Amino acid sequence: MNIYKDKKILVTGGTGMIGIPLVKLLIAHGAKVRIVSLDDGTLAHPEAEFLKLDLTEYDNCLKACEGMDYIFHLAGIKGSPKIIQEKPATFYEAMILFNTNMLRAARKTPTIERYLYTSSVGVYSPFMADGSNAEVFYEDEVWKTFPSENDKAPGWAKRMGEMQCESVERENPKIKFSIVRPANVYGPYDNFDPKNSMVVPANIKRAVDGENPFVAWGDGSPIRDFIHAKDVALGMIAAMEKSPGAKHPINLGSGTGYRIKDLVETIVNNLENKPQIHWDTTKPSGDKKRLFDIKRAKETINWSPTISLNDGIKETMEWYQKNKDIVNKRYNVFTDNKKEKKKVLVCGATGFIGRNIAESLCENEEYEVYGTYLKSEPLTNPKIKMIKIELTNKEEVDKIMQGKDIIIQAAATTSGSKDILTRPYIHVADNAIMNSVIFRSAHDHKVGHVVFFSCSVMYQSSPIPLKESDFDASKEIFKSYFGVGWTKVYIEKMCEFYSRLGNTKYTTIRHTNVYGPHDKYDLEKSHVFGATMTKVLTSKDNKLRVWGTGEEERDLIYVADLVDFVEKAIKMQTTPFELVNVGAGKAVSIRNLAERIINHSRLPIEMEFDTSKPTIKTSLSLNCEKAKNVFGWECKTPLDEGIRQTMDWYRKNLL
Repeated sequence: MNIYKDKKILVTGGTGMIGIPLVKLLIAHGAKVRIVSLDDGTLAHPEAEFLKLDLTEYDNCLKACEGMDYIFHLAGIKGSPKIIQEKPATFYEAMILFNTNMLRAARKTPTIERYLYTSSVGVYSPFMADGSNAEVFYEDEVWKTFPSENDKAPGWAKRMGEMQCESVERENPKIKFSIVRPANVYGPYDNFDPKNSMVVPANIKRAVDGENPFVAWGDGSPIRDFIHAKDVALGMIAAMEKSPGAKHPINLGSGTGYRIKDLVETIVNNLENKPQIHWDTTKPSGDKKRLFDIKRAKETINWSPTISLNDGIKETMEWYQKNKDIVNKRYNVFTDNKKEKKKVLVCGATGFIGRNIAESLCENEEYEVYGTYLKSEPLTNPKIKMIKIELTNKEEVDKIMQGKDIIIQAAATTSGSKDILTRPYIHVADNAIMNSVIFRSAHDHKVGHVVFFSCSVMYQSSPIPLKESDFDASKEIFKSYFGVGWTKVYIEKMCEFYSRLGNTKYTTIRHTNVYGPHDKYDLEKSHVFGATMTKVLTSKDNKLRVWGTGEEERDLIYVADLVDFVEKAIKMQTTPFELVNVGAGKAVSIRNLAERIINHSRLPIEMEFDTSKPTIKTSLSLNCEKAKNVFGWECKTPLDEGIRQTMDWYRKNLL
């Protein structure tokens, strides 16, 4: 029976030594395979989907599991005894994190039917429960003893992974589990880095690279269990087919064992120029015998190894000789200290809010920042990769969405009160279409997080700060804001809708009037702050003509504070959807704002009020307690300080 045909199967570590032959087998069985790894993507099977994800982050595990039927969890950390002793925390922390996160994500993904967990020989103790030496390892003896001190960190991490599988199986019995414990695995695509490689690849590398005399530690008498990666992959295929359960782990080993002397002589005998072998008996030989009992594998899943040590070593040596460059394409947790940068796409990066966010994020080494533009000139900051695109074109959006982790959706058709009154339709159609395309593409490409900028025009006028829940859809939105207000509400609901469909998180920000550097200061398109600043600083007759009466009140937030909120949301949000007010939390009248701008300008400006011009008579401020409680955010920039900083920027850049 072929349980793999047409199934969607995730293989974590699918570019590794066991993962590569496993993926090849699964594709031959007709499976649709997704590989997740931190290795170079060129190692992935060409017919498989490849995602480069760090599985120590839960959101990445959700993304990896989405839509899958089966999971082969092979991702792990291998290292020599020396590196285990030097960096135990690197082993333990990473393995605990991605084992926990993967199982948690599997539980949260309703399509998952089967799960195979890859344990290791490190779970076994070198001693029996009575204190005698353990020479043959039986599956059911593990929990009677403790892992070797030499394998303490990875051994316990793997044991905890097994226990987690058993716990999930008990709580969520619909997922069928299997656990395999491979012995000392070797083969093509092994880790040949001399700093942290295991005994087989370490000896192959030294021999093939021409070491002579060839120095081997000890006397060569210890017996070890070596198993070829292809045999392990076949055992995994058989184990998942039977899925005997987490309580019945399966050893995958040779069952006979080989002396270290046999290994070294096999390697040397496969060389054209054979070196002298020198056994350095002053060095430790290690435990006398460590051999797997494979009776359960034979009886339960009808599996036995098929590749002899000589054939396997010969193949591996030939592969290494031809593929030495691949060592540099493998992710090494011990040397690749820098985490993979998250790719952030800022839609509308030449706009007011988008530019401030892009220029802030690009200074953070955690992010690789991309920005979109269309009609405006692209940003010249070398740290921001600019892309010219029409964001209402789905084909174009799909191209730039690939591989992105975070989308900051700051692109919009915006303008001031004049257009809101005379051409309200410009805020409706384009924005609805643009966001529909972006959100659909983000969902299709499994983007981790989308931040959308709504606004606060849907709120009714109020003398007190309003909470997110104070918006009442049964009440009429102020007539001048009817189109833009309901469009924003619709897009907010679209965010919530997509957050329920997949694993993409959405942060929807209801911000108040934003001001600061790079705002619109053109009197035809600017908002109240930008228009007032321009009128004051460019007045030729020392007059400031304010539209309306100046009695309307606005909540004004400096753009750096909004950027601060976005950065906190990116790092801290754990829920699928959040709708959050972001503002100063208090309103100021247009008259008072104008007076403050005039005072900071130190110009002899007099105010006049033109009541024949359009005005929107409302009073609005936002209650931002949710932003504080959930994200630890507060507005830090007082209005006068924000005016001063903005005016300094204006005078340096626009006058």
